[in-house]
Amino acid sequence: MLRFIVGRAGSGKSHRILKEMSAAYDKKKTDNLILLIPEQYSLEASADFMEKMGQEGHIHLDVLSFKRLAHRVFEETGATDRVQISELGKTMLLRRIFEKHGKDLKVYGRMAGRSGFMESFNSLIAEMKRAQVTEADMERQLEGLEDSLLRRKLEDITTLYKAFNEQMDQAYLMTKMF
Repeated sequence: MLRFIVGRAGSGKSHRILKEMSAAYDKKKTDNLILLIPEQYSLEASADFMEKMGQEGHIHLDVLSFKRLAHRVFEETGATDRVQISELGKTMLLRRIFEKHGKDLKVYGRMAGRSGFMESFNSLIAEMKRAQVTEADMERQLEGLEDSLLRRKLEDITTLYKAFNEQMDQAYLMTKMF
């Protein structure tokens, strides 16, 4: 169960949380209690809980920051074997994809070497991700379009978007979601 306890500073949120967790804590249970706290308070919160319980340690209690919770989720889902990739890394990945697919591109193949183009294309992909555009959406847009500059551009973008997504799905984890 996930519950949010919100209120002003000094309104008793921490006391209430510790009191309720203390009441729910049972050493014999196998279910873990998770206390989610800001990064800078993890040691302090753990010590407060142990003091409140009169314990020297705790077995089924996890005091986690948001980063630690994310790390644990990634560990349990197997996502830790994927490499985190930054904006610069995405641009470098796009450059490699352009090199690989350059001969198949009808419009953008010649533009890959131009100054600032990779960063602009990276921004285009970021915008598509934010708008939750899928490869299927791109292919639907191509249906019924006559052979024109617009169609050739969309074909190139679709090819590159597919290749980018395949590479990201195989080996990379984005450091910042789009």
